[in-house]
Amino acid sequence: MPVPNPFARQQPSLWPGGILEAVAQGTPPLVFDATVSEQHGEQYALASSPIEGGAQVTDHVQRQPVGLTVDVVLSDTPDDLVTYTPDRAQGLYADILAVARTRVPFDYNAPGVGFYPSMAFTSIGLPRSAETGGTWQVTLVMRQIEIATVDQAAVLADAALAIALGRQNLGSIQPEVTQALDALGQPAVV
Repeated sequence: MPVPNPFARQQPSLWPGGILEAVAQGTPPLVFDATVSEQHGEQYALASSPIEGGAQVTDHVQRQPVGLTVDVVLSDTPDDLVTYTPDRAQGLYADILAVARTRVPFDYNAPGVGFYPSMAFTSIGLPRSAETGGTWQVTLVMRQIEIATVDQAAVLADAALAIALGRQNLGSIQPEVTQALDALGQPAVV
């Protein structure tokens, strides 16, 4: 006979849990029993110095990596249809820690809200109290890692080099400029 999950009855506002997709090929995804809360959102960094009139304002607003905070439930009885499985919550928590310790980006799927690729844990919390009993409510704080392609990295490196070097004399002068300098008696710089 299945053992009912008392936590699910006390908290009718719970919705299905998120899914932490496989870190390595062939690794099964971690599916959480329920989600108590999720904090979604985007942040932008604004330039703190004044922007020159006529400048491209969008160049001074930078999108920050996406952050996500999720409170998930792990239990030994995930729903009323499954029998009691001793140490199931502890095993899922150990799996979360194992994923974090690999430091390999993973994908997180928040059903109904969105899919978050290339995430990494910044914090994992496990507050416990007398009220939680055998159910574990784990706080997962994640942040997206921006992964640039080789082409993007090359363009950024070229731009950084150009900024660092400043204005350069590249040695080529247009023929009409050379003629104008000759007419003025100025030597052409090559």
